[in-house]
Amino acid sequence: EGRVYWAEITGGQLGELDPATGKQIRHFTPERGGMLQVAVDKDDNVWFCNVKGAAMGYLDAKTRKVHTFPTPTPDNGLYGLAADRQGNVFAAGWQKGTVTKWDRETQSMIEYKVPNSWGMIRRIGVDSKGTAWFSEWNAGTVGALDPNGKITEYKLPGLGAEPYDVWPDKDDNIWIIDTGHATILKLDKDTKKFTAYPLPLRNA
Repeated sequence: EGRVYWAEITGGQLGELDPATGKQIRHFTPERGGMLQVAVDKDDNVWFCNVKGAAMGYLDAKTRKVHTFPTPTPDNGLYGLAADRQGNVFAAGWQKGTVTKWDRETQSMIEYKVPNSWGMIRRIGVDSKGTAWFSEWNAGTVGALDPNGKITEYKLPGLGAEPYDVWPDKDDNIWIIDTGHATILKLDKDTKKFTAYPLPLRNA
């Protein structure tokens, strides 16, 4: 409906703006302090995750009430959020090396342990086939969690790679920001090969 939402990392509130009136609303959540990102699912529910703490939740599009759910692993530090076309929601577990999924069909949380669990999982994106892509920042790797629960990992080229954002485009190619090399990478959906686009400034 054209409303704008944001996460407030200080204070842990979900912000809302109605551009038509200029009115701002802050929705309080049971667990305050450290909200990082928001994502809207197919039913217009607005999801949020806490990087400080261990919870994700949503603002119900119809009732306008806030619901929160603890992650199976305590103090998981959710650092990124994305929704697929079926209404499932995925979060990157930064502190404990997991991908957490809110399963719309079962209305429950499912947690997947990433092989490089020390990799500081950051950001996440979902492609058109429902595969959730995420970065393993410390490990220099990106991972893919398919709808069957299988995780496949792809090592970035070069020593010292630090993948941060991971975003599928409309053709399901994966675009990655490598902060270690100030480079944008494209992972081809078919060949699974990387193409590098270095930024003009080394420390950009």
